[in-house]
Amino acid sequence: MIDRQLSARNPRVRQLAKLATSRKARREQNLLVLDGPRSLSTFIAAGGEVVSVFTDDLTRLGPIGLGSDSDRWEVDRRELDEISDAASPQGVLAIGHCRTVSLV
Repeated sequence: MIDRQLSARNPRVRQLAKLATSRKARREQNLLVLDGPRSLSTFIAAGGEVVSVFTDDLTRLGPIGLGSDSDRWEVDRRELDEISDAASPQGVLAIGHCRTVSLV
């Protein structure tokens, strides 16, 4: 777990922005972007593996159930709002691993 403030030019923030806007990048890396604390907690409750969480205030995460191996990063709220495609961004974005489920 890493708790640190990141600038908009940081490679991790750039990766988040690319994943948020590029379906191809998400598919190639087998990752997804979670937008908001509710979608993040639902993903965790379903057994999803969180890679990184980006928020404007780390205390906002509270007892959300993140594993100790998930990176936590603080990013300026304006930057998060710019990356998010939500109508009213909530200041929490996360990257998680996609699970592949066989239907056969």
